[in-house]
Amino acid sequence: SSVINKKKEDPAFWKQAAMKHLEKLHPTAEQRKVFEWHTDAAVKELSALRKEAIKDVWQIVDRTVVDIEKDLTPEQRENFTKIKPKAPPEAK
Repeated sequence: SSVINKKKEDPAFWKQAAMKHLEKLHPTAEQRKVFEWHTDAAVKELSALRKEAIKDVWQIVDRTVVDIEKDLTPEQRENFTKIKPKAPPEAK
């Protein structure tokens, strides 16, 4: 379901999933704190990487859209405006 996929994209979910998985090791309270610290650091880094990746992907898509528009007739360009991919807010 798309709700589950959206949730998987959420960095808070990444931490929760990782911590739940690490519970299988039956960590001590001290280990749990250390695991949480490592997980927080990784999620922070992954979140930044994800934001950059989204921007990079949309730079490529936007550039391709511009290239395609150059080869369209005025009528095709009008239709293309309705169907061309639009970057999500996080790609800005």
